[in-house]
Amino acid sequence: MKTLAVAILAVASLMLALPVQAEVPPCQPTFSGYSWAQMPIRYAVKDAILRDDSRRAAEMWRSLGLQFQEDPAAISTIWASPIGGSGAVTYLAIQHPPHIFAFTIRMDTTVIPPSERAAVLAHELGHAIGLDHPNPICSDTIMWTALKLFPGDLRARDQLYPSPFRIFLPSL
Repeated sequence: MKTLAVAILAVASLMLALPVQAEVPPCQPTFSGYSWAQMPIRYAVKDAILRDDSRRAAEMWRSLGLQFQEDPAAISTIWASPIGGSGAVTYLAIQHPPHIFAFTIRMDTTVIPPSERAAVLAHELGHAIGLDHPNPICSDTIMWTALKLFPGDLRARDQLYPSPFRIFLPSL
């Protein structure tokens, strides 16, 4: 019995000596300060190589209730083009009050593998709806390194776009 008590005491002492790993708080969305005044967000895909991936990316956000609509006449555009130093970039056109009225996404299809293009475009569409890159320790959002949508993206949507903008209120 004495041996068992010593063993239990040794294990308890060891457990007290181990560092306690702090729980990482959920991702806090970071915003550009701009948002859209109306939905749906219309966009045109200017290069056929990105058409299917653009549709999948828009569908990722549509699954959270934000409305995107492909429209060949739209002023917001998605292009396949070489970019120095980056695989993809988003430019926003802003009007006063601070609302986004157009975006341009350029993706270098020679750098981004086909298997990741839809996720990268969903990330760039995140910029197009007003999201920024979050704190580097945040991993539950497509705005960092994730290749799918996470609860952090849902929290960002809720903060940027109240329910009248959304077609339904899904959860992840």
